[in-house]
Amino acid sequence: MAKTVLVAVLITLVAAASCLSLSSAAQGEPPVSVRTFLVSFLHALAGDDGQASRALGWDASVDPCVWRGVRCDSSRQVLGIFLEGLRGVLDLNGTIDATLLCAAAPALRVVSLRGNSIRGVLPASIAGCAGLRKLSLRDNQLSGVLPASLSQLTNLRKLDVSRNSFAGELPAGLSELRLLAFLANDNRFSGAIPDFDLTKFAAFNVSNNSLTGPIPRRTGHFGTDSFLPNAAGLCGQPLFAPCPISPVPQPSYSDEN
Repeated sequence: MAKTVLVAVLITLVAAASCLSLSSAAQGEPPVSVRTFLVSFLHALAGDDGQASRALGWDASVDPCVWRGVRCDSSRQVLGIFLEGLRGVLDLNGTIDATLLCAAAPALRVVSLRGNSIRGVLPASIAGCAGLRKLSLRDNQLSGVLPASLSQLTNLRKLDVSRNSFAGELPAGLSELRLLAFLANDNRFSGAIPDFDLTKFAAFNVSNNSLTGPIPRRTGHFGTDSFLPNAAGLCGQPLFAPCPISPVPQPSYSDEN
C-alpha cells in the first residue's frame, strides 16, 4: 500500500515538473498573437500568397525567432525583419501592412525589404514602430508620397527608399531627425530638399529625381553626384550657384486727392 502511494506521488511530481517546463518554454517565446500578426504581415507582403510563409518557415505554431529573416534578442523579442533580395526566388509583390508589423513587434529596430517587387505605398502607420532605427525599402515598386509621420520615428538613423516610384515632396520633418543616412535617389520626388545637416551623415543621395530649389546649407563631404541629375533650378553654395534673392515687396501708396 505504501509503495503504491509513493509511486502515485512520484508520478504527480513528474507531471507537475513537466507542466512547469512547458509553461516556462511557452513564456520564453512570443505569444501566439504576435506570431499570427507576423504571418499576416508576410501574407500581405506576398500578395496573399501562402506559399511565401511556407517557403520561409513562417509558421504561427513555431517560435518566430527561428524563422528565416527574423532576428531576436536574448529575451525572444523580435528586433529585425530581413526579407532581402528575394525577387526571382520568392515573389514578394504585395503591400506593406505597417499596422500589423508594428503591433506584432513593438521592439523592432530594423526592417529591410530591399530587392523585391513590393508595391503600393508606405503607410503612415509605420510611425507605430517607434523604436525603428533602420528602414530599407530600396529597389522595389513602391509609389505615392513618403508619409509625414516618418518624422515621428525619433530613433531612425538610416532611411533608404531609393530605386522606387515615390513622388511628391520629401517631408520637411525628416531634417529634424538624427539621421546618419538618407538615400532617395531614382524616384520621382519634386519640390525642395529638407535642410539636412549633412556634416553628420555617412550616406546621402537624392539624385535622379525632379527636386529643385536650395540644397542643404551644410553639405559636409558630399559632392554634386549626391544631387544630380535633378530638375533645373537646384541652387546654393558651395556646390551650385547662389539661389536668387526674392525681391522685397514694395509698399503701395494710394494717390491722394
